[in-house]
Amino acid sequence: MSSLTDHIQQEFHDRARETFFAMFHAFQSAASKIDRNKNEYHYQQLKKQYVLSFEKELQAVGHSVLDKYHGSSQAEGIDPVLNQFIKDYLHRFNQKILDF
Repeated sequence: MSSLTDHIQQEFHDRARETFFAMFHAFQSAASKIDRNKNEYHYQQLKKQYVLSFEKELQAVGHSVLDKYHGSSQAEGIDPVLNQFIKDYLHRFNQKILDF
């Protein structure tokens, strides 16, 4: 693996982690205001909204990182790797909000 590919992956992870924690803290704040005994449906809708927003944010991060290195032959083929990272982060986010 090239050092540019490593750098692209590291940049994605750094930005994705920041986004992960920001979205999780925002979710915690919003979810703490919901009485799940009375409004479980509202809580489930909130979860869905945050997961979709997080996915869009991760895709934007991925596109931004790829655009930054567009044209570099070493960056070709990294798209599927970033897509897998996005899936991994979404899975972790879903697990984290399940535990909340």
